[in-house]
Amino acid sequence: MLYKFKGRIVASSLVLLLLIFIRTAVWMKIGRVPHLIPIPGIIALIIAWLLGRKYDETFFLSMKDPLTGLNNRRYVHFIFPKFIKTAQRKKKKLVVFVYDVDEFKQINDHYGHEYGDQILLSVSKVLESDITKHDVIARWGGDEFLGLSLFSDLHEIKARIDSLQSKLKELAKSFEKKISVSVGYAVYGEDGKRLHDLIEKADQNMYRNKHSRKTV
Repeated sequence: MLYKFKGRIVASSLVLLLLIFIRTAVWMKIGRVPHLIPIPGIIALIIAWLLGRKYDETFFLSMKDPLTGLNNRRYVHFIFPKFIKTAQRKKKKLVVFVYDVDEFKQINDHYGHEYGDQILLSVSKVLESDITKHDVIARWGGDEFLGLSLFSDLHEIKARIDSLQSKLKELAKSFEKKISVSVGYAVYGEDGKRLHDLIEKADQNMYRNKHSRKTV
């Protein structure tokens, strides 16, 4: 994606345009350019590229969750409009998922925050393995994660959730403790068009799902 190289592209382009302007001005004034290969200009381009790369690295890290390495909520807000355009272009359904680790507070209280962090890290890897390369999974905050996915058929959603719960059961064996996630989702257009509204609807469905599983 081009946004990953935005700093380098912008910085190098600005310096290149400036160099072209200067060389053109010199040529118009004296009828020639002093150097066929402008060494100072090449150095300026290299410096601009390096500074642009530093910007890109900082921008990239600002979009990541430090614990899990997943995208964070800032990235979700950044990428959501692009997802809408992609869904409309490909005529697919854009679905917002909210995932909440069940009984995470009790896990933290009983086993400690370090153990809780290991749970979050492991769950994040399962969530990441359960999406396609075109989808997005992000840590929204605390024990809550958020996903953006495109579906041709909404019936595929149940299969996605079932697959996730199956993988979590396998994960639970390594911790010797039940690990499950309550899931809620909302569909763009049907449940709202603003990200805030879709998350709110998905959140409501998630808590409904959590409650129904507790009463079973």
